[in-house]
Amino acid sequence: MASTQQRQTANALITAFNNMDIPSIMALRAPESTQQVVPLRFNFPCQDNPAYERRMNFIARAFDNFHLEVKEVIEDVTARKIVMWLSANGDTKVGEYRNEYMWTMEFDESGGKIVKMKEFVDTAMIKEFYPQLRESIEPAKTG
Repeated sequence: MASTQQRQTANALITAFNNMDIPSIMALRAPESTQQVVPLRFNFPCQDNPAYERRMNFIARAFDNFHLEVKEVIEDVTARKIVMWLSANGDTKVGEYRNEYMWTMEFDESGGKIVKMKEFVDTAMIKEFYPQLRESIEPAKTG
């Protein structure tokens, strides 16, 4: 069975992340695309493209290397949605990074652009690792 356009787009997103190629990541997003980090109880604001690009630039500065591995994919072509279970590995200024994500992506009619994405993250990482990571990067912004 041939790969759908939306599956090709999702795979291109993984490749762009593994290369930390922010222009390619952003090119896969529709102009009106939004990104929401969940669980919602952490009160992360929904991000439009400019906010998401700022976040990606932070991540690029924080990681010496980063790699996503796709564990499982569920695709609903009719609804124009893909869910991916991912594992992430990398090295940062504050140590080794190991995490898991669930991404839900909604695509435009062509399947070539992501219009909405939810990123389910490991809550322990949000509470423990990300504050350390932010502290290691913030001084670099002013220095």
